[in-house]
This record gives sequence, structure tokens and C-alpha cells, in this order.
Amino acid sequence: MKNKLTKWPTLALWLFFLAWGSTATVQAQQAQQILDRCVQAFGGKTAITSVKYIKSSFLAHYHMLEQSERPTGPYIVGYEDGSEIKDLTNLAFRRELSSKSLLAQSKQVDIFEQGLLVRDFSGRAFPLPRDFGQQAQLYFLQSPIYILQQVLKNRASLQYQGKKILQGVPNYHLTFKLDQTSITLFINQYTHLLTSVALETELPHGFFWSIWGRFKAQVYYSLYHLLPGGVRYPQQWDLFRHALPYKTYTFTKVSLPQTITEQEQAQLKIAPKTRAMAKRSNRGNVQSLKIKPKGKFTISDGLFGWKHNWNVGVVVQENGIYILEAPMSSGYSQQIIQAIKQQYPDKKIKGVICTSDAWPHIGGVRQYVADGIPIYTQQLNQPILQRIAKANHAAYPDALKKKPKKARFRLLNKKLVLDDPTTPMEIVPANGEGAERMLFIYFPKQKTLYASDMVQYSARRKSFFMPQYLSEVNQVVQQEKWEVDTVFAMHTAPMSWQKVIDAIKKAKQTNK
Repeated sequence: MKNKLTKWPTLALWLFFLAWGSTATVQAQQAQQILDRCVQAFGGKTAITSVKYIKSSFLAHYHMLEQSERPTGPYIVGYEDGSEIKDLTNLAFRRELSSKSLLAQSKQVDIFEQGLLVRDFSGRAFPLPRDFGQQAQLYFLQSPIYILQQVLKNRASLQYQGKKILQGVPNYHLTFKLDQTSITLFINQYTHLLTSVALETELPHGFFWSIWGRFKAQVYYSLYHLLPGGVRYPQQWDLFRHALPYKTYTFTKVSLPQTITEQEQAQLKIAPKTRAMAKRSNRGNVQSLKIKPKGKFTISDGLFGWKHNWNVGVVVQENGIYILEAPMSSGYSQQIIQAIKQQYPDKKIKGVICTSDAWPHIGGVRQYVADGIPIYTQQLNQPILQRIAKANHAAYPDALKKKPKKARFRLLNKKLVLDDPTTPMEIVPANGEGAERMLFIYFPKQKTLYASDMVQYSARRKSFFMPQYLSEVNQVVQQEKWEVDTVFAMHTAPMSWQKVIDAIKKAKQTNK
């Protein structure tokens, strides 16, 4: 009897694995059938696999997620009008476009080939940073024809994950592996056309996206057209990153030529000289940025800083040190902290003051969390800072990933005075229209104002960006009755406050 009983667990286990294996086989077969119907809906396997080039004209608008007034929108927008040739075999494209936004207007040509991206303005080509090339590769992974070609080549990895409702419609949920990347396909149950493609990715080398570590990139397809040759193609793509609306393409013309001219083939190539320059410039990344040796500025013995793409200030008080801003990257913040500790080995860093919520302004905040340094910020900024602190950096681990810590916040909704015999400061929530989430800092002994991101002076243009911003700063100065001689900011080295006053007066003058 005992021997018979001991056989039951073995039999049950065998039956479980048999059922599991049978289910997995059925799911794999189901995934293959769904893929075949999807490919057929797009025009058939022969038509899809034979596509080598895609020529298109497009209109696009994009959201400046990284530097709008609020991290959850509404967002500042930019617009593009362009045309492109995509080479799906060699992963290359040439894109000619006109771009317009509040910040700039330009005409440019982008060429992407062999992982490198260069930009040409009026015949002068220069390489773009490494993360731009990575984003160009991501663009291919969100191209529907290219994705279908790749899943057909990797169909052994195809898995059926069930059904999911997207846009109110049931979709088949499939996944497949492309190299080491898991890609998700959502296929409309009724039309068998692609609704969406999603993947987890990271862009660790750039100013804007490196802070988020691993994030989801997803594209939704719509406005399907039937092209000559019988291929269906979605002529609107809505791109989301990190669950935020990033960009929308509307393709006004699309063609799928089997060949292109020799001239067009040559235009898809990066010139050897530019390629060599691109390879050299792509060696570094945002984590390897160095403190500029000649970038230091000094206002007084206890108030100085370093100029860079985004500036950092240092406030030395009797009982400790405060750092103004944590921009760009953890690697840059680490250098700032080390430089301060070398200069002031006996003083404690009592806090970092993050005066704004634009992504590059707080890109280095994770290093301060890792070091247990308190973060002073306007109370509305806690959600985005908390999100950065919790971001998944497993693929490129930083100090916080290696030794996780909980962020220590000092949230401000009213004036905070940090007194000191030589460098006292008053930290005030700006509560402005453009400066809704910013802090201004006044140093009464030095008669100096730190204006966050609201004073941006261009030495080349000899003018300020956004006089509205200047007026908001001046309004707070008047309300607080501060006596200001000098002002400095995130993008502006110390300068005379009178220049700001003069610029405001000029902006208010009636046009004649």
C-alpha cells in the first residue's frame, strides 16, 4: 500500500508537466497563427519581407517633456515638416526636415547609418551625441514593417500572452525576442492589424532620458492606408515614453520602392571624415562629464560655483555646506561632492537645493539620495524627484542602485531662512506662472539673488530669453524687499541685476 501511495506524487507531477507542456504548445501554435493572420492583413508574407526601402513625407508634433512648466503637462510643443528614406536592410535613414518651436527654428538633414547619427546644417555636418543614435535605432524598432520582418525571422521566440483591451478593443498580446530585447505586440482581434508595439529600453548616455533608467517606449498605430502593391501601412504613429505622450507622426505620403537611385544610396552614407568625427565624439556620455577647470565663478568666500551646460552653486556656512542644484547626472554630482569635500574636509554637506523640476536640472539627484544628503525643494516637486529616486537603473547601476536608500526631502511651501554670520540665505517659493515649481534664493550679505531657471542671458544675442520670466523674478524681489546688486542662475553666470531691470523696461516699451 505504501509503495502505491508514494507513486501518486510522482504521477501528479508528471501529469502537471504534461498539462503545462501541452498548454505551452497550444499557446505557441496560437501565437504563430495570430502572427500569420497579422502578416496576411498587412499584405502577406511575400509583400512584407520584400520591403527594402520606405520613402515618406510627414508632419509631426512633439512635446518637450523634459523642460515644460509642469512634468505632467500641458507641454511646450514643437513641429516638424519633413521627408525621409529608410533602408530597412542596413538600418539607415536620411531625413530632411524643417523644425519650429518656441526655442528655435531650423532646416536640417539627419543621416543615420551603422549606429551613428549626424546632422547637416547648410552643408556643414556634425555628429550628434551617442544617445541620439540610440534613439534612431529605437525609431526602427517602432516601425511596423521592420518589426514584422524581425518577428518573422525570430518566430521561434514568439509567445502568446493572452488578450488585452486597448482603446476599448480586444487585442491579442504577443511577445518575441529580438537579440536581448523583449518586444510586445498588440494585434487587433478583429482586423489583425497592429494596434501597438512596446518595449522596455534605456538611453543611458544623454541628458534627458538617462535619469529614468529603464522605461517603456510604446507606439500606437492608426490611420491605416492601402498602398500600391497591397500593403497596409499605418500613417499615424503616436509615441509614448515612460507613459508620457512624446511625439506624433502623420505620414502624408508613403511608398515602398524596391530600389532607389545611386544618388539616394549615396545620400544614405555618412562621409568618412564625419564618421571619424562621430566615432570620437560618441565615446563619452553624460555620466562622464567633468567639472570645467575654467568654469569656476566666485561671488564671495562663501558663495561660488561652476559653470557648465547647467550651473551648480555652493554655499559655505559656519555649520555646513549647501549645494545649489543637482543637474545632468549622478556622475557629475559625484564630482561636485568630491571637489567640495576636498576643499572643505571638516564641513558637512547639509543639503542640496533643487530649485526647479526640469529633467536636466535634477538629473544628478540620485547621487545625493545615495549619500544620504537631504533634498530641499518646492513641495510640488516631490513626485518627480521620488520617481527619479525609484527609477530602475539595473542595467547601468549607479551608487543608489548598488546601495539603495530612501530619499530625504525638505519640502518648502513658504520662506525658509538659513542664518549664518557670513553667508545667510533666504529660500522662497517663487509661485509664479513660469516659475510655479521653482525656488529663488537671496543672499543678503552679498546682495545677491539666485534666480533658478528664470534669468537666461545669451551673450551671443546680447539679450534675455523670455522677459516674462524676468518680470516674475522682479515681482518676488519687490515683494520680499530684497536689495539686489548681483544675480546668477542655472544658465547665467553672476551679472549685474541692473541688466535685468533694463531688459524689463525695454520689454515694456510700446512698439512704434
